[in-house]
Amino acid sequence: MAKSRKAKPVGLVPVHLPSLTAGPLGHNDAGHPNRPRLLLGDTPGPLGMNDHGDPNLRKPFWASSQSDQLRMDPLLEEAYWNLCAFAANSVLVTEADEAEFNLFEGKIEDRNVAEYVKHRTDFFGSTAAYRAYAAESDEEHREAKYRESQIEFRGEAEKVFYRWVRKAYENMGVEDVPNMIRGGQSDELRQELAKVRAAYGRGFHAGGFNPRPKKKNGKYRLGTISEHATGMAVDIEDQKNPQLVLSQWEFIEKLAGKTVDLSVARWWEKPEGMWADVKDLNDKFVAKVRAEVARIQKANGAPKNKDHALAEIFKGDREIEKLREWADGFFTLEWALVEQLHKHHFRWGATFYPGNIDLHHFELASGKKEKSSTPSKS
Repeated sequence: MAKSRKAKPVGLVPVHLPSLTAGPLGHNDAGHPNRPRLLLGDTPGPLGMNDHGDPNLRKPFWASSQSDQLRMDPLLEEAYWNLCAFAANSVLVTEADEAEFNLFEGKIEDRNVAEYVKHRTDFFGSTAAYRAYAAESDEEHREAKYRESQIEFRGEAEKVFYRWVRKAYENMGVEDVPNMIRGGQSDELRQELAKVRAAYGRGFHAGGFNPRPKKKNGKYRLGTISEHATGMAVDIEDQKNPQLVLSQWEFIEKLAGKTVDLSVARWWEKPEGMWADVKDLNDKFVAKVRAEVARIQKANGAPKNKDHALAEIFKGDREIEKLREWADGFFTLEWALVEQLHKHHFRWGATFYPGNIDLHHFELASGKKEKSSTPSKS
């Protein structure tokens, strides 16, 4: 008989070692029915040496040979595979990743460095692929010698920002990104804008070419390309006609006691009516703010200066507080100008509702008049 030691109770309690005597299917009890599963796998079993053919044996993804295989208790095995699944979906973050994310924190939609790294991996590929692309992009950025105002951000942030913009341009089929950026407005936009100027007969400020991603609520959506980056959009008098988020627009409507239908269909079919409603909303808003300021200043016989009164009117989150800047009016575009923009197939950014209401944005629709399912609000 083989060497033996005093038998102890065995079964499913792994802390008790089974005997070292012969079992039903070989020596050292490899096939003993009461052998704890946790301790199986290193002695002869039903199908040969070291149990490599045992159907209960599990081979993890990292096992390089049969000797690396594991045999587990069912509960431990489930926990093991859950851990593998978690690891597969987790994001490895380095100090370099932290530093890169910190360049844009609060300015992009990604809320933390883990989200940023996952987004970057989805967009560029593996970390190795990103590093290779970054080296190529940084060299192009250096050789292009863009003017200071051509790319947003400065220093290291500008280089990283350029990687995202360059890749997004390439994804839409642009082969020569530096040439695209230097060219600015497209030929089509320049031609149509010249026609608008001639028909309007007066000067106006028009700018807006910007090689950047789209924005949502003021934050960059890295990996996208704005219409401003394709040379097909223009900002008209943007210093006096802001882009407003939905909460700001709804606050204005509530204070003024008026709602406006900003659907795309209305823009193409009844542009003057839309323009008139926006102008009327602006006028009612200004009048209401002035009336509220006067009321607050006179209340309780304790006069308050205008700033204190405005602070009381525009109480709320940060976006509502920002409306104080537009207390004297948020819309100045004349109908004669808006009419010409409409005639030359520009879509007004006010129709982006219920997204951001972009009052200064006009983009060429190339004659394709989109219809909208946005329900009328008026």
